[in-house]
Amino acid sequence: MSQLHPCRPRRSGGFTLVELLVSVGLTAVLMWGILQLYTSATRFSATMFTEAELVAGGRAALDRMSRELTSAATLDVGYIKMEFTPPDSNPVTFQPGTFDFIQFVAPVGTSGQLAHVCY
Repeated sequence: MSQLHPCRPRRSGGFTLVELLVSVGLTAVLMWGILQLYTSATRFSATMFTEAELVAGGRAALDRMSRELTSAATLDVGYIKMEFTPPDSNPVTFQPGTFDFIQFVAPVGTSGQLAHVCY
């Protein structure tokens, strides 16, 4: 009588279910980390771009004020209010302002009068 051996299934070359679940979980964690790095880098880049624009705008405003002060001519533009005041000992005096308003006193022309300039 022949001895019957139970049929053993052949071992295939694939992965087990546990191995697949572990690899999918590790891949998900790795992708989440990469996404967090990308998000923070994008946010940092946008912040730096905004700050650079603010600095450039401030530099342009200061450059314009500097040119206006060095020209020492009377300005008659609708958005600039000029009032003449008695001469002061200081050639240019900055006065208190707010976030959207700046004022200073500067000599205008050759007469020696000081102008109260408001932006």
